Amino acid sequence: TKLPHLYTVEANYVSSRLLARVPPASGDDGRASPPSRNLHPVKYTPEVLNDVGRALMIAALDLHGVDANPWSRLPASEFRTLEGLLRWARSAARGDTK
Repeated sequence: TKLPHLYTVEANYVSSRLLARVPPASGDDGRASPPSRNLHPVKYTPEVLNDVGRALMIAALDLHGVDANPWSRLPASEFRTLEGLLRWARSAARGDTK
């Protein structure tokens, strides 16, 4: 496929168990998916799973540099930058985070 990054998303097949805050997208003027407002688990439907796939592809652009993703959510996230996200991921992989 010549894709440098390929992921499988594993999830409960009925609904989400955990909620994650989705920060607003930068520079989108309301065109990107809105930030999360849901306060309860979401029941998975084909539309929800399509949105997950779309969000993953948009987020993958962050791996190609600051200018590659016009709708990056990293600046408004707890990680702030790709480097911050990578630091967290390394720490989580070692079991250092909660």
